[in-house]
Amino acid sequence: MTAHDDARNHPLNPDPDDELGSVLNPASMVRLALDAMWSTIDCLPSEYAGTPAVRDAPRAISGWLREQEEAALRDELLHRRYLIIRPVNLASPPARGPRAPTMRRMTGKRAGPLLELMDQTERFTLARAWTRLTDDEFFWEPSPAAWSIRRQGQCPTPDPFGAGEWVADYAIPEPDPVPITTIAWLYWHIGSVPGRLCDIDFLGGKRSMASGWTSPYLAQHPVFTSAAEAVAALRDGWQRLRAAVGQADDDQLAATATGYTYAPQPPRGGLCVLGPPGPARPATRYIAGALGEITHHGAQIGALRDFRAWRAADGR
Repeated sequence: MTAHDDARNHPLNPDPDDELGSVLNPASMVRLALDAMWSTIDCLPSEYAGTPAVRDAPRAISGWLREQEEAALRDELLHRRYLIIRPVNLASPPARGPRAPTMRRMTGKRAGPLLELMDQTERFTLARAWTRLTDDEFFWEPSPAAWSIRRQGQCPTPDPFGAGEWVADYAIPEPDPVPITTIAWLYWHIGSVPGRLCDIDFLGGKRSMASGWTSPYLAQHPVFTSAAEAVAALRDGWQRLRAAVGQADDDQLAATATGYTYAPQPPRGGLCVLGPPGPARPATRYIAGALGEITHHGAQIGALRDFRAWRAADGR
């Protein structure tokens, strides 16, 4: 598939037949993250992918996943009512005045599962992707052909994204198999997405989904050159998105908006060419799709960190 193919079938266009229900299920998202770890391991060189050290981590997570799915079933009634319960700090109760509340106001039925999904993603995926991330991990290349971020003059790929001093490796059509990427490349790919989603009109911003503002292939997203810069951008955008979703009412999230597509033309200026507006979808679909993308690539970052650590422990 190339950029010259029909825009409807462009490899970067979202699948219009995705079911929102499966995306919003927290247990399904955790399983997606686990599947992403296995996918990353399967891309590693064979001498590493089959080692017990590399395989142990996702196997351990599988046991936790079974417990999580059981917990999700037990909490089904709570999820159906979309209540967000936050315990009171009982260590220092108020000396006077009314008793401290044990529950804040009810979250809208459309925001509730999105916030639950964000809680699960941050706790089990993003915490591993951003906690104490070092520059050595950030730039580490797991294979000689790995895609990364590089200075313009040092980029070996024919169609890099970006127009500044630093760019992100890419090639159209994609090689088969697609090269494994560095953590730096993955942060370029998702690091600005949560914050940019807050700029979309259905969350109170001034931009449209059809503009391609949230896609690093259609709009110039920052190319982060340090782990600290990348982590700060992702964490800040994530917290902004949580606040925006929490403040959105049901009518806001039920509103439909047209999405973006990619034109069947060669890249120009370090970006793909924006196509005509896509089909109209509810705001929840775009938010859930972005969360799925961040969860998927966040799991890849965690797997790459684990693989590098185990490789160092094995003396390789």
